[in-house]
Amino acid sequence: MSVIAEFSVAAEEFILGKALTQTAGLSIELEKMIPTGDTTIPYFWVVGEGRSEFEAVLTSEPALSTFEAVDELDDRTLYRVEWDRSVDTFVQTIVEHDAVLQDANGDADSWLFQLRFPDAHALSSFHTACRERGIDVTVEGLFNPIEPHSVDTSDLTEAQHSLLVRAYDEGYFEVPRKITLAELAEELGVSDQALNERLRRGLSTVIGATLQPDSPQKP
Repeated sequence: MSVIAEFSVAAEEFILGKALTQTAGLSIELEKMIPTGDTTIPYFWVVGEGRSEFEAVLTSEPALSTFEAVDELDDRTLYRVEWDRSVDTFVQTIVEHDAVLQDANGDADSWLFQLRFPDAHALSSFHTACRERGIDVTVEGLFNPIEPHSVDTSDLTEAQHSLLVRAYDEGYFEVPRKITLAELAEELGVSDQALNERLRRGLSTVIGATLQPDSPQKP
């Protein structure tokens, strides 16, 4: 059964993100990503002012073969870009694990990708490959596309469940974040370290229940 995962990643981890770090005031929304041989063709919207500066950055990127603006709407421009995905390790890893891009958006700091994997094994292998290749990805959410609310969270402690719900409601998992871990810790009257450990244990329980529902949960 397929599984959908949301990952956050630093902008510097892939080509379009790097381009944005050099262009202030823009954001990108990926529409689709089409693998063709050794090449990947993404279509994406660039939102904001600074199109000429962004195109200058694309022109200077050796991994990009061609690019063109194919549509414009107010402050949004739709681009088609062709690049050598072997140069972009993150995109190459996505393609190698048969992941389908559902949604992606980001700015000069970070990106949020929503990817559909053919099964939990492919997702797990993708996550392992990212770590082995030095790509720092953070799992922000997992769900079953057929039964999106079927994940068993009974192994969460009351404190972990409360924290995950609060962090979600206050925008901790959004890109960019609407609240920091330090701000959450201050609201709850606990130390940053204690809150970080509670959050990581809670996420580990939810991820384990999604990817390996038959395995014993970690304490």
